[in-house]
Amino acid sequence: MQYTVNDIVKLTGITARTVRYYDQINLLKPDHLDSNGYRYYQQAELDRLQQILFFRKYGLSLKEIQLVLSKPNYDIVSVLEKQGDKIQDYIRKQELLLSDLRDSIQYYQGKSEDKSMEQFVKLKAELIADNEEKYAAQAVEEYGQEAYSQTKANLESMTEKEFEKSLSTEGQLIENLIRIRRKGLSLDSIEAKHAFELHAAWLKNIYPNYTKDYHKNLADLYQSTQSFQDYYNGKAGLDVAPLLIEIIKKYV
Repeated sequence: MQYTVNDIVKLTGITARTVRYYDQINLLKPDHLDSNGYRYYQQAELDRLQQILFFRKYGLSLKEIQLVLSKPNYDIVSVLEKQGDKIQDYIRKQELLLSDLRDSIQYYQGKSEDKSMEQFVKLKAELIADNEEKYAAQAVEEYGQEAYSQTKANLESMTEKEFEKSLSTEGQLIENLIRIRRKGLSLDSIEAKHAFELHAAWLKNIYPNYTKDYHKNLADLYQSTQSFQDYYNGKAGLDVAPLLIEIIKKYV
């Protein structure tokens, strides 16, 4: 039995754009194309997709999944153990967030003193440390140490109000990307243009020397670096990173 892209979408719940993207990066190639260029898949490809989705469930990057599936003797145990460490780190951060939330509840109930500044400093420090760990190497390679250091300095010097504005803008961007993805809106839609404007506003907030070339290069960096894509996909709970990249390249 052969399957079309639409069949796969119905069977797995992933989007047609994701299926096409997996083809583009040689992660899931169709069995063949017909004379009109339509993709057709056999059971072997469907089985491979199930493996991909299994590993994605545990947060493995697409690059890691490619390595695992391309090498039968690949040490999958080590990969899963490392991913387990990442999940444990995520749980630790969520526990800290929960602790902060409980402190806030205590404050608003009038049972504790105002700790908003303390919480702000803690949250900002955690964000900077997380960025340093995950994205510093790629950013320095793409833009140079000076540009990266300036961006880091801007984050460190942000006031509480500026920091909240940045988080709010990013949150609106994520919501907009989710809306575009779920409704299947085109890149020409008002929502897509607004998503670009939100991303530009967020970028200007953390990098005052913003230029269109810088923005375009950032899209290239997103496209070539899985950790950036995982960040946006993780925030949205959907595969929105390719969509954001396309939006930036269209409107920049």
